[in-house]
Amino acid sequence: MVLDGKRIPYNVVDISSSEDAKVQMKIIAGLDAKPPQIVNNGIYCGDFFAFDEAVQSETLSEFLKL
Repeated sequence: MVLDGKRIPYNVVDISSSEDAKVQMKIIAGLDAKPPQIVNNGIYCGDFFAFDEAVQSETLSEFLKL
């Protein structure tokens, strides 16, 4: 809802339906990464908790590396 409200385009990748997507997430975010993870153009931004913190602190653009 946050991204929609700010009109930030995004793609959702369901790693439960694609082994390749799961491997790619672990390559980008690290082997111990648990979903959901946020990535922008192949650059790791952080997990959902970091996303929520960025929303609360009004630093979402910096978090998303926009």
